[in-house]
Parts: sequence; C-alpha cells; structure tokens
Amino acid sequence: NMDAVATLSSTWISGSRRYYNYDVTVYNNNDAAVSNWSLDMSKPDGGIMESMWDANYIDEGTYYAVAHAGWNSTIAANGNVSYGFQLSVHRNSTYEPSLSNLYAEW
Repeated sequence: NMDAVATLSSTWISGSRRYYNYDVTVYNNNDAAVSNWSLDMSKPDGGIMESMWDANYIDEGTYYAVAHAGWNSTIAANGNVSYGFQLSVHRNSTYEPSLSNLYAEW
C-alpha cells in the first residue's frame, strides 16, 4: 500500500502566468522497503513545468511521468520520500495536481 500527497507551498502571479510550488510526499505504508518508485501527475492545459527537484519527469503531453532521482529510489518500510516542483499556467487558470498510477518494486 502506497500513497502520494501534494501540498501547495506557494503561488503567485507574474505577468501573464500564475506560478505554483508544490511539495509531493510519496508514502510507503508497507512493512518492507520498495524501490524504483514512479507515478503519473496531471498536466493542466497550457501548463509549463518550470522546474522539479528530487525527482525526474517526462512530459507525456497530457500528463507528467514522474520517477525517483536515483539517489532516492528506495523508500524504507513505513517511510517516505519527497520531491518538489514549480509549474506555471495561464494567469486566469488554477492547478491542483492529480497523482495516479503510483508504482514501486517490492
């Protein structure tokens, strides 16, 4: 059993864009460690991934495929890892990430 939770850390408007900083925590709710975790994260219309830290991503067009950064590929039993990102959307849009397809190897 695993979960992922996104928490908004800041947002602001600059010019024609609205910016969001999110922290995402991936939880391993198992009694054994897991490795090579990944998940899918929603991509808003007109969204631009400005930066991501402590994880890697691939822009798949309609979503972002997110995976560990290598050094944090293992999540200890009943532990967690975190990553963060900054994303921008059009000024009048909003964004709250949807996280799905959480995967890890046992």
